[in-house]
Parts: sequence; structure tokens; C-alpha cells
Amino acid sequence: MNDSKSRITQHLETLCKEIGSRHVGSIGEAKAADYIASVFTEQGYDVVKEAFPVVGWNCESYGLRNVDTGEALDMRPCFFSNAGEIEGSLVWITSRQVDSLSEAEVKGRICMVNVTTETGKVFGRNAIAERLDALGAGAAIFVSEHFEAINTKIQRSPFLDHLVTASISGSTLEELCRFPDATYRLEVSAHKFPHQSHNIIARVSGEGPRAVVGAHYDTAPLIEGASDNGSGTAALLEMAQQLKDRVSGPIDFVAFSAEEYIPVDFPPGSDDYVKRHAQDIRWFLNFDSMGMYGGEDKLQVGFPEKLPVTLSSSLPLIPYSGDGDDKVFHAAGIATLWIWTSHPFKKIHTIDDSLDRLSMQAITELVTEAGKLIQQLQA
Repeated sequence: MNDSKSRITQHLETLCKEIGSRHVGSIGEAKAADYIASVFTEQGYDVVKEAFPVVGWNCESYGLRNVDTGEALDMRPCFFSNAGEIEGSLVWITSRQVDSLSEAEVKGRICMVNVTTETGKVFGRNAIAERLDALGAGAAIFVSEHFEAINTKIQRSPFLDHLVTASISGSTLEELCRFPDATYRLEVSAHKFPHQSHNIIARVSGEGPRAVVGAHYDTAPLIEGASDNGSGTAALLEMAQQLKDRVSGPIDFVAFSAEEYIPVDFPPGSDDYVKRHAQDIRWFLNFDSMGMYGGEDKLQVGFPEKLPVTLSSSLPLIPYSGDGDDKVFHAAGIATLWIWTSHPFKKIHTIDDSLDRLSMQAITELVTEAGKLIQQLQA
């Protein structure tokens, strides 16, 4: 147990502290892919890299300032924001006004989208950004679901032609409300580009349909992504370590990229993997968002009737929810299992998703539980 905990801790230190943000197109994504491949190789696996196309994004600098008072305000660019520098007063927009906006009202201006935010409603905010982009707005500011923390993927459309998009916290919204008619300056230096991301696979060959154990290694932009999903990546690497020469093939241990970037329906990494291999997959076990202090560990199961056994687990079983890398496997009719930790104060996609909020012991125990599940499934 101590060796396992030590390895998990080292993986998380490397991914979150040494590498950092691992969003699609970043240097961190490439470094994480190389690190995962090197660990799989050291463990003695045959390693396969499968490439797939996405839109990459990088950000060099950003800022929001009240020109009248000189105060710098806390903000982050949204995922896939275009570059730009816009100065002027804010156009305040509510949810009731979005559909009736005209080009004359917003062209070249900074739009403050004062719409109540829910974590799972990103496609609605994408639609708002895409409409503002089509009307020629210069920028759009969205409000995160947290009062202090800023969610960097609260809006994430890769289809914007010129719109600059930014995310602020509830506390920054209060500051803007105190000076609603002031002049503001918003700057983002960033660029989008065609990019090849990679799924990294440790493969054990064999006859018949394969089992798949996976986790995504990419993050939302500009954050450590400790729980989401350094925790799952570390668990995947440790699971591969523990099962080497102890599990019969065929089985793939897969580190997916681009889970945080869902342009339409499915995460591109797991979507590409399933398109290549769906006919040969028996079941999929996912690690994602694990080990947060004070959280409750759960096992989510989709199509339990398709599993080879009735599961026995110390974790509470809950039904499939329609999120994460499970989604594309479930759509293909494949049985899924997802080990994760729920938390009432979870701040994924923000800088507060940091390593100091994770319990290494809890992740280690979840890997042990996953090993017991795999033994049942392989029996």
C-alpha cells in the first residue's frame, strides 16, 4: 500500500506541479503524453499512440482593467478565446435580451453576459458567444458559478471567428456592478490552430473482446487539474503497474486527451478510440475526479446487465449519468464503470483544483477497489 501511495503521489507531483496545465494544444499536453508513455514503457507494456485532430489553443497573457479607476480585475480567458484588445463601456446583457440583440447594439463592444451560470450548461453559453460573434461584438464576459474561483471553461466554443471571451467570478461581477458605466479595457493574447492530440495506450494482446481501463490526462486551461484529472491519470498508471502480468488480455490501459473539449457531442479522444475499436470492447472502467478531501466515493455503472458478472463493491452504485468519457462508450452500447468522488464544494476547471486538496490515501484505496472489480470482471 505504501509503495502504491508513493507512486501515485509522484505521478500527481509530475503532472500537476512539474507539467501544470495540460489543455489541448499546450506544451503541457505534449509533456504529459510523453510522461505517460514513458511510464507505460518502464512498466513493460507495448505502447501505442493514436492521433486524432482537434483545435489547439494557447494563451500567453490576459487582463481586465477599469480604465477610470485604474483597478485591475481578476479574470481568465475562456477556453478557445480569440486574441484582441477592446476598450469601452460595457453592454449589459440578460438572458431575456440575447435573442433580440442587434448588430448596432453590440458591434465592436464588450458584452457583459449577466446570465445565471450552471456548471452543466456550457452549450447554452457557447450559443450566446456564437451569436455575439456573428453580430460583430468585440468581447463577451461570462460569470462563473463560484463567488471567488474562476472557471476557465465556463464557455468553450472553438467556432468563434473573432470574439474575445473571458470568465470572471461572482466577486468580480460585484465590482463591475459598482461601476456599470465605467470604461473597461480587456486584453487577451491567444491563438487557435489545427492540432493533433494523442491517446496513449498500454496494450496487452489476446483473443476476444478487450477490456478498457481509462482516464483523461488533459485539463481545462491555465490550471493544475489535480482532481480533474490528475487523480484519474495517476490511478490509471498505478492500476497498470499493479496488473502487469496479473491480468489476461486483451486489455487496453488508455490515457485519453481532449475530454475537457467537447465541440459537439462527445469528447474527441474517447470518441476516436471507440470509433476505432468499438466492435472489440467488452467493458470500460473510467477514473475521473477522485480523492478530494471530504468527498464521497462512488461507482457509476451503465448497462450493468451487459457486464459478465454481478458486481460486489464497497462503493455505492449509482446509475449512468451521461457525462465524461463514459458517454461515447455508453452511446455505443458498451457497459461502463466510473469511479469518482462527489463533493459539494468541488471546484473543477478552476485554479482551486489543486494538489493540496487531494488525499493520496483515498486515491490509493480507490485503485485497490478498482483492482478487485477488475478481478471480478476478468473471472
